[in-house]
Amino acid sequence: MRSGAGLVTIATPDIVLPQVAAGQPEYMIESLESTDEGTIAFSSLEGNSFEEILKGKTVLGIGPGLGTHSETQKLIRNVVRETSLPTILDADGLNAFAGSGDLFRERQSKFLALTPHPGEMGRLLGISTLAIQADRLVMALDAARRWNAHFVLKGYHSIVASPDGQTFVSTAGNAGLAKGGTGDVLTGILAALIAQFGLDDGARVLSLGVYLHGLAAELVSRGADLSGLLAGEVADAVPHARMRLLEELRQLD
Repeated sequence: MRSGAGLVTIATPDIVLPQVAAGQPEYMIESLESTDEGTIAFSSLEGNSFEEILKGKTVLGIGPGLGTHSETQKLIRNVVRETSLPTILDADGLNAFAGSGDLFRERQSKFLALTPHPGEMGRLLGISTLAIQADRLVMALDAARRWNAHFVLKGYHSIVASPDGQTFVSTAGNAGLAKGGTGDVLTGILAALIAQFGLDDGARVLSLGVYLHGLAAELVSRGADLSGLLAGEVADAVPHARMRLLEELRQLD
C-alpha cells in the first residue's frame, strides 16, 4: 500500500488471522485453513474458496513467511502453476520450486517474476551460491530465458532480467538492505507497481520497483548507522522515494 496499491488482501492461516488483522487496519484479510504447524494447509485449495479470494484481483504476491511445511509447499506449487494472475514469487515460494524450476514452464500466467537472493537462486538451479555470484548477470538472464520468467536477482547491484534478453542493473540501495524482511518489502513494491502499470513493459516496471526500494533505503538511513535499518522503515520511505523520483523527472522537462 505504501507503493500505491489501492486495495490489498492478505490471505493468511486462520490461526494467526487476529494478529495479522490487528497489525495493519488498512489491509483486507482472508482466512485459510492451517496445518498443525500453523502454515497454510493444502486443503485451502479444496472447493472454490481460494478461487474466490483471487477473483477480482490484479496481481498475486506469494512466498514471504509461508514456511516450508510439505503441504504449504505443495499448495504454492499448485497456485503458481494454475493462477492466470501476474505473479511475484519470493522467499518460501521460491523454496517450493528448489531443484524443480522447469515446473515454471507449466504455468497458466503470462507473467511471472521471481525475486531470489543468490542462495535461493542457487537452490532453484541446483548449484552453489558461489557459482551464482561468479556470474550473476549470465545466471539471471539464462534462467529468465529457460523458464520464460522475469528474474530479480537481489544483492549488491540487483539485476533484472527478462525472457526477451533485456537486463537492468540497479545501483540504488545500501548495506542496510542486507537484513531479513527487506526482500519481502520488495515483493510488495513490485506487486503494487505491476498492479498500477501493467505488463506491457514488465521489465521496466520491475526495474522501477528495484530502484524505489533502494532509494527508500538510502533516504531513511541518512544520518544513521546502516546496521539498524528496519524493513518496515524501508516500506514507510517508499512514498518519499517516489516523490523524489517524480521531482527529478519534472526537472528534466
